[in-house]
Amino acid sequence: MNQTFSPLIGSTRNSLVKLYHSIPGVRNSIGLPSGFYASFIDWIQQIQTDDNTTVNCQEIYSRHKIFRSQPKTIESTIHKNFAISNVNYSFESASVSLIEAKTTDGFKLWGPNGAVITPDNKLVVDSPGEFYVDPTQGYDHSVFLQWRLPPLSEIKGKVAVLSAPGSHSYFHWMLNTLPRFHLLEAGGVDLNSIDRFILSKNCHTKFHLETLNALNISQEKIILADWQFHAKVEHLVIPHGLCLPAEPTSEDVLRYKKYGSFTGNVPRWACDFVRKLFLPSTAFASPTPKSRKIYITRKTSIRKVLNEPEVIEFLTEHGFETVDLAEFSIAEQAKLLNSASAVVAVHGAGLTNVVFCREGTKVIEIFPQDYVKLTYWGLCNILNLDYYYAIGEVEQSVDESDDYAARQQNLLIPIKKLSELLNKADYFLKGNIPSKP
Repeated sequence: MNQTFSPLIGSTRNSLVKLYHSIPGVRNSIGLPSGFYASFIDWIQQIQTDDNTTVNCQEIYSRHKIFRSQPKTIESTIHKNFAISNVNYSFESASVSLIEAKTTDGFKLWGPNGAVITPDNKLVVDSPGEFYVDPTQGYDHSVFLQWRLPPLSEIKGKVAVLSAPGSHSYFHWMLNTLPRFHLLEAGGVDLNSIDRFILSKNCHTKFHLETLNALNISQEKIILADWQFHAKVEHLVIPHGLCLPAEPTSEDVLRYKKYGSFTGNVPRWACDFVRKLFLPSTAFASPTPKSRKIYITRKTSIRKVLNEPEVIEFLTEHGFETVDLAEFSIAEQAKLLNSASAVVAVHGAGLTNVVFCREGTKVIEIFPQDYVKLTYWGLCNILNLDYYYAIGEVEQSVDESDDYAARQQNLLIPIKKLSELLNKADYFLKGNIPSKP
């Protein structure tokens, strides 16, 4: 059953489910896992392979350092979310592996993210993972909050689990899910040899279909996992470790619980794969100068700009184009952003497309005051883009721990602040931009 409840109703329901599960014999009778492994590696280290079970774990990308610099801003102090321990300096990204396992005992896959349950009936918490669930606290996973699991079906052949939480959204699809196809190929797996690809529910919009077409993936091979998905497979292929820190600190775990994922840890190889998929090989070598100045509007989305006509007028006077990226194909978005010298946008999925920008492009991100996320700052660091940010004004402040309320905030961008921010970026000669109240 889908967990779309108000916090109060959801909390009451979960308490009732846990009480139900405490009745002797119930957990086994309704098909729940008997426990959990925090990661697939934990399972591999504990099993003994035999004629019935073979496992190959191939490292595709080794652990590597990620370096970051402080964001540039006109705010009086760096926002506290950018000042969390180790964020501004460097850390190691976990190695990324491709795991292929065959067993006549069978794995089970369940739910909207295709969660893996091992032959010894234990959930693998981080494969593919779930928002707001610390892998070491596996009983928080939604599989343990079900009244009962759906009837078990069977999927024949080689099955690739490429689902990931949030992959219905543009950012998570482009930079967390799509690179998983690359990991298959990098591990020597021909995409044509896969009989079924497991993706998360709702991965059927225009941009999902465009990317799958670019990879020549047949729709007949796609299974969109939902809350009623429960299937047995004997031959499983699954990437492991994408976007994870090698050794999460206590602050990392708190951020993971609060923000839902390590989205600020997109690796460079993932960016390069997406760029290659939608841009010609000459896109970054071409001597053609970057010239277009882009303002990305969110007129059809949450976090609307309350004074957007004034913002657009100001930016248009200084050569910016206003674009609604929802009107473009991904290939068109890639071409547009690759030609940009400056990008201004309110925090949102449209900034995913800075992955197509050339080094040195100036990226200016505006946040509502209670919704400051590190996602695109991290991405800009990986791509060597010149990143700046400012905080917009909101009609009413909310508790930023209420993620739903915070993400809904509309905002006002003071023209004076925008002017100062562009000057900070040295994009115009200081004094050339009129200061408007």
